[in-house]
Amino acid sequence: MKTNNQALNGNRSNLEKHVLKHLAEKECFESYEEYLDYPERYLEKFIQENVERFCADIKPHKMYQDHLETLKRQIITASTEVTTKVAEKKGSASMWLTDMCENVGKLIVIDRDELHSIKEEHIEDWQFLKHMMATSLEEMIKDEKEIDVNSLRKTCTSILFQQLQGCWAQCPFCKAICTNTIPNHDGEHSVTFHRCVALAGWHSRGTDHFSINFCTTAVSSDHQFIPRWNENESIPYKTYRKAGDPYNKWNITPDGSVQRYWKWFICQFQEQLENKHEFKFVGDGAIPNEWKTYTKESALAELE
Repeated sequence: MKTNNQALNGNRSNLEKHVLKHLAEKECFESYEEYLDYPERYLEKFIQENVERFCADIKPHKMYQDHLETLKRQIITASTEVTTKVAEKKGSASMWLTDMCENVGKLIVIDRDELHSIKEEHIEDWQFLKHMMATSLEEMIKDEKEIDVNSLRKTCTSILFQQLQGCWAQCPFCKAICTNTIPNHDGEHSVTFHRCVALAGWHSRGTDHFSINFCTTAVSSDHQFIPRWNENESIPYKTYRKAGDPYNKWNITPDGSVQRYWKWFICQFQEQLENKHEFKFVGDGAIPNEWKTYTKESALAELE
């Protein structure tokens, strides 16, 4: 499944890249809202949807039956080779059992103790033994229960989510998700690209004007912010760690690196963001004209 799905074939950063592409293709603000506010829940849902599409495309029942048929052919082939070898060497049933367990044991789990009675048999018709094994395999396949698709989907989703999850801490300024692949990791949180702080509802104090700063530019500016836990204190962005938890747990580099993806997003969903946070993109928070020139295609191309 991971091999055939680019979104699932990689680490969490790769998964998020495909999530952003998926969201842009849908252009549904409610989906973006869930991703921004509850990223862990949304990414698990995204994985689940990919698993369901995979199951719908490959038809698990047929895949399972095909697998059983392939396994049967491999076992019969191994049985034929072992039987021919033992017959040529005029070997014993014990020799046949040993060789059979070595060959077929690569394909299925064999409990040699359950077959101990064969060792005591005096067998001359090896072809009959091979025929009996083929017949037994046919009966086993007929009796095999159908695969539980719902259980398969849940199991695959759970396994993939465990493999692809990491740290879920979100930047207190822009809600970007820490890119560390280890949950509860040591050291500071960090991301490759921060977002516009308007996505988290930051605004200029005493106004209904959004702030359109990006974290990486804000921490190199002379601007200040008010920690959410203390509205009476103002902290310079350059010393944001002095604001305490959760700000001091983040390493935000003042390199000015930004992506046009979130600029395109703000232009695309300006009205919805204003309604959600009850602030406006006006005054110092007015959307720059340059942002309005970005197309979805150019925003997606930058993700690569």
